[in-house]
Amino acid sequence: MADTATAPIASNKEHTDAIDTDTSATAKDDVQQISPLERRNSLEKALSRRPDPKELKDRNILHDSSAMPSIQQQKQKLEHAMVADNLKKGLSQRPEKDELKERMVTLLVGGISQV
Repeated sequence: MADTATAPIASNKEHTDAIDTDTSATAKDDVQQISPLERRNSLEKALSRRPDPKELKDRNILHDSSAMPSIQQQKQKLEHAMVADNLKKGLSQRPEKDELKERMVTLLVGGISQV
C-alpha cells in the first residue's frame, strides 16, 4: 500500500514540472512574437486612455506643481496642518453635553430626542 500512495505523488510532481516548463516556454515565445509595431500601437492605445492632468488634480492624485519641487512637501505639510487647526477650532466651539441638556436636547445612540 505504501508504494501506491507514493507513486501518484511522484507522478503529480512530474506532471506539475512539465506544466511549469510548458508555461515558461510559451510565455517566452509570446514575448518574442510581439513586433515593434504591435508594441508601439499598444503603447499609443494605453496613452490615449490616460487621464489628463486636470482630472488627476481633481481626484487628488496629482498635486499642483506651481511650487518648486524642494518646497512641495513642505507646502503639503503646511496645508495639512492648516486643515487640522481649522478642525480643532471647529470642534472646540461645539456645545458641551451639559449645555445641550440645558437647551433640552440630548443626543442618543438611536437619534435625537427632547428631554
